[in-house]
Amino acid sequence: MPFPETGRSLLALIILASVLTVPSEISSAHAVTTGVVCIEDPGVPLVNSPACRYGPPSLTGPTPNTTQLSPTQIKIGVFIENSSALSGFDITLSADHTMLQPSSIDLVGSVLPPTIKIVLECVGGKAPPPIISMCPPTDTADTLELAATSQTLTPAPATGLLFNAVYNITSSSSSSGITVGFQKGCTNTSVSDGTCVTITNGTIQPNPETVQTGNFNNALPPPWVSVSAASTSAGPVFPGRDNGNFTLTFTPQNGWPQPGGCGFVSLCQVYLSWVTSSPDVGVCCLNPATFTLNASKPVSITLSVYTVPPYTGVFFVTIFGEYSTFFFPDPNTLVVGTLVAPITLKLIVNDYYLQIQPVGPVTFPSGHTASRVLSIGSVKLFYGSPDFTGNVTVSTRVVSPVAGLNITYNGTSSVTVKVPAGGVANITMSFSSVTSAQYTVQPKGMVGTYYKTATFPVIVQDFKVSSNNVTFSPSTPGTSTVTLSSLPASNANGYSGSIILTGTASSTNLGISCNNPPNLAAGGTTTTTCSFTSSTIGTYKAAVKATSADGLFSHSTTLTITVAQTQNQTLFFNGVTFQVASSLVNDTSTKSLVGTVRVTATNSTTGMTIFSKNYSLNVTFPSSNQIVPAGHTLRFVLVASSLKDGIICSTNPASAPSIQCFATYNPDVFGLGQINIIDAGGIALAYGSTPGSPHWNPYFDFDLDGYIGITDVGIVFANYGAPVIS
Repeated sequence: MPFPETGRSLLALIILASVLTVPSEISSAHAVTTGVVCIEDPGVPLVNSPACRYGPPSLTGPTPNTTQLSPTQIKIGVFIENSSALSGFDITLSADHTMLQPSSIDLVGSVLPPTIKIVLECVGGKAPPPIISMCPPTDTADTLELAATSQTLTPAPATGLLFNAVYNITSSSSSSGITVGFQKGCTNTSVSDGTCVTITNGTIQPNPETVQTGNFNNALPPPWVSVSAASTSAGPVFPGRDNGNFTLTFTPQNGWPQPGGCGFVSLCQVYLSWVTSSPDVGVCCLNPATFTLNASKPVSITLSVYTVPPYTGVFFVTIFGEYSTFFFPDPNTLVVGTLVAPITLKLIVNDYYLQIQPVGPVTFPSGHTASRVLSIGSVKLFYGSPDFTGNVTVSTRVVSPVAGLNITYNGTSSVTVKVPAGGVANITMSFSSVTSAQYTVQPKGMVGTYYKTATFPVIVQDFKVSSNNVTFSPSTPGTSTVTLSSLPASNANGYSGSIILTGTASSTNLGISCNNPPNLAAGGTTTTTCSFTSSTIGTYKAAVKATSADGLFSHSTTLTITVAQTQNQTLFFNGVTFQVASSLVNDTSTKSLVGTVRVTATNSTTGMTIFSKNYSLNVTFPSSNQIVPAGHTLRFVLVASSLKDGIICSTNPASAPSIQCFATYNPDVFGLGQINIIDAGGIALAYGSTPGSPHWNPYFDFDLDGYIGITDVGIVFANYGAPVIS
């Protein structure tokens, strides 16, 4: 759509509106002075005051040359001198774009206060990105416009740089050169003839100004500097690890330096800066950043360009070498120029990725196998192209646990695949294991020493079964608790499902019946029972087999079943009644008495229970050559833990598993776990004593007759060596 004729006035109002916070700083009585807005070389006002020289400056730069790939740039300063206080401006420059092509604008060193806001920027009639604005109709390919404002006023009188305009030198001028001036055709400006120079002060009325143009003439090129690189492109490299390394060479041209050599070192210095195509690319270690360039002595510098992961693509960095030139084409004329030798470097950064397909944990039953597709893909570039392509060697490490899981790629431990540009290469990962666990797996894809990984869990499923041994009598069935646990334990991807139990016995004399458990939840446990019956006393082996309903898993547990004779005895001692219930088996294969004995002690007067305990018994009959105990008689003592009492029992192979017991004091008087020489010595010392005697020990008075006599000694010696079970 056509730009409205009032567009320039509207822009002035926008600049005015943005500084309406400052009118209080403007005094209506303050004298308004007419200043000068001029074209000048940016370096001249630093050494030559005032800011605007008398008469248009003569500016120069080199003609296009094959030794300088990118056009040399010239910085042209727009200055103001002796103006009233200002808070903003809107200025449009004009020059023949076939010789000076508008390139960019910078505000570094501007006289405006630091809170500068760019309202409009139009370079060659177009707004550079990311600025989104419509350039007015006065902007053409020849023009360069900048409108900027600040929240505060400058001091008065205002003198200094407004901004720098940067041009590409694209041609040679005629001997008379070209004018670098200001566009015409604007309204409500600071110059009465419609020159596009508006200096604002926070009021409706702009500051009055005059203008001074400049002249660019490179018919006779000045001394200048070129920049080149052995290569302006690097890569492809990988992000975060590899850099693009460049060497730049700055070369004196056309009699550089200026007449008089480097007497003023600053006139021979080159100042380096750069811009990047993306905030994700950086420049490292530009060395040096400022250097002196003497005649016929090129200077080389090195730098590295890098990106920050995960950004990939084609990135550009433009390095600027800024310097000043001047010379006298004739004794009466000084031509100057603040020139820039630019060079653009390209860095290609690409990458690849590894991903398991489908995404998520890999699960399979122990003793079986599973497979997944591992995709090695070219990363889609964030900026530009080309995408990654190349050979990637893939292998795997199991992070934890480190053993128990086997992994292959297409049947081998590692494989090399070619990833197509912008595409994906797929390989098959195969898994096998007989050890249930959750494994952390990390395939690694390597290109040289660079690698990418993908980490995911592999769950090998299984369950385990366990049971407890059972002792029961022929008259009462026995029950074993069977526990089934999902593996890996406490894992949401562990085995789950229904399990079927079957039981087998080592003898037809033993009956077995198992209840199927509830469904086993992943990572959990469940229990059920197996019942056993038998009318034949003895010890048996039984196996319980647990099979998953899908038939993938089968595990067994073996348990010992003891069918024991039950015997009950009631004993009395020292005001305590003992109920002794035994369920014992004479295991002839091991010549042992095996089973349980339950002892319950109560107060004979009150009937109050003193203690109750089950004793597990597995004691061996003595051999025939043992003198004590005599023959094959088996003796043992059950300790009543809360009393000093003991239950002394005995049997022999002929009468076992029946036992004969009586209650008395525990003959292991000193608590050594066996009736031994210490007990024998103790009772020998106490022999013949009565209460009050020096060696009286009431716990050796086993028959409670108040005298340590031969009966008491006989109890110790009859049970000498017998085990004490507590």
